Amino acid sequence: MPYKGKRYMPALTVDALLSTWRRTLGEILPLRPEVAGQFLSVNIDPHASSVLEGGLVVAKRDGPRGWIAALLVEPRLQGRGLGDRLLKHALDTLARSGVAEVVLGADLLHLLPGVPEPGPSDFFRRRGFAIEDRLEFDLACSLVDRRPPDELPEVEPAAHWEEVLEFLAAEFPGRWRWEAEEARRRGGSPSYFLLLRVGGETAGFARVHHQEPGAPPPGLIAPSGFWSPAFPGYGGLGPIGVGSRWRGRGLGLGLLEAAMAHLRQLGVAELAVDWTTLTDFYARVGLAPCRAYRRGRLRFS
Repeated sequence: MPYKGKRYMPALTVDALLSTWRRTLGEILPLRPEVAGQFLSVNIDPHASSVLEGGLVVAKRDGPRGWIAALLVEPRLQGRGLGDRLLKHALDTLARSGVAEVVLGADLLHLLPGVPEPGPSDFFRRRGFAIEDRLEFDLACSLVDRRPPDELPEVEPAAHWEEVLEFLAAEFPGRWRWEAEEARRRGGSPSYFLLLRVGGETAGFARVHHQEPGAPPPGLIAPSGFWSPAFPGYGGLGPIGVGSRWRGRGLGLGLLEAAMAHLRQLGVAELAVDWTTLTDFYARVGLAPCRAYRRGRLRFS
């Protein structure tokens, strides 16, 4: 079933989100206008979302699925019940609209994949959310002194969207395919998808993010680039995947190494990988956790 984007109400503007975000999380996660606009462009529920003095809640909905995509209360007003009011309004409205389950973060074109850790997990637990014990991570490493292996698999930027979408439809038909289709719809270049070739066939892919001067538009800003500082030399990687027929041959690690080498050739000095639990895999190439999150959900009875 295709996802349907929904417009947001006038009160929930990019400026409103930016001003509240900057006073709550701006020093930790610097939100840029283009990222905020992208976040507010899909599945916003204008009735469940709300903007009040000193806080806001962004709720998203797609049929029976709902998300608390952001809940922000400025530090000066925390502990006064404003967060409770905003959350209750969002949950009550989503429930009345027929939503069966609400997830914290991890929405389409999300800002955060879950509840930041350390963070307000206990706040949501007390309000009925089941918070997972398992942590998920953003990772980072420097590429400045990194030397790739002497032999790398054949990897090249995609020249046409058709080859990207055909592979994703066959191997990763969910969110990753949707994001690629949305990037194409918004005028992005397929060259941000590196394709792994084995015997002339496409065996895997890696989505990359970089700020090379004169680079073609990506269509969508990748989550691995959301919190990048505004200077050249920062890039991101992910998602990455190998097709089912080619797994178990070490191609995943080779693809990862080749993608990192590609980004280094483009001048990327600092690399980020977003939203993963595969820390042992990424640790093999020097990527280490820099931020942590917990998943949370609430089912309406």
